Amino acid sequence: MSIEDGKADGTELHKQLDPKFVDNVWDIIRSDSQTKYTDSKTRLLNLFKESENARIQRLITGIDLGDLKPSQLLQKLRSVATSYVSENLIKTLWLGKLPDSIKNILIVSKEDTDSLTIMADKICDMSPKTEIYSTSYEHNSSNELLDRVKNLEQQISALCTRTGARLRTRNNNYFRNRSRSRSNRRHDFNPKGKLCYFHFRFGTKCVPEKCQPPCSWNQKPQENQENSSLQ
Repeated sequence: MSIEDGKADGTELHKQLDPKFVDNVWDIIRSDSQTKYTDSKTRLLNLFKESENARIQRLITGIDLGDLKPSQLLQKLRSVATSYVSENLIKTLWLGKLPDSIKNILIVSKEDTDSLTIMADKICDMSPKTEIYSTSYEHNSSNELLDRVKNLEQQISALCTRTGARLRTRNNNYFRNRSRSRSNRRHDFNPKGKLCYFHFRFGTKCVPEKCQPPCSWNQKPQENQENSSLQ
């Protein structure tokens, strides 16, 4: 039974819809609109129709020969393609998905695509299955290997980033603690209130700017010089 706008209520529309689609148009079904059918159809088409880019991408990567015959593969490509995909592009994609043992024979032929499919099917029938489908298997295995390599590269990159961050933090803490330790040694030196660290360490070679109070160097220079020379 068909439903047209203005001739059926929400209950009738609800009955005609597959349950998995009802949630997507429930607000339309419950509304007082006189165009429930048209509105529901438009929304469902917008939600579930495949975009042109997605279709082309699926043509390129999502369809392989597998256990299909070459003619079946071509029909599958045509069923997914839209009017925007030319027959020449479909032919090119189809040839690219065939094993080399078949493709190398067909590629030099000037026959149309439908004639080539007949030739391809005959070659398949005459060739051992293992030889025909090994290329398809190798293609899928290569894709899986590339995915694994890409995933491994991402893991290594993330590990290097974390390791680098830890090393930078460790180095910063090391130099900060070392600087603090030097500063503490310099400021905490002079337990008896005599010489500062620099005068005790370098004596007369210490420049005045380095002297840190409390320091008795300037008070008794002669005595301090003698003490420093004994070190």
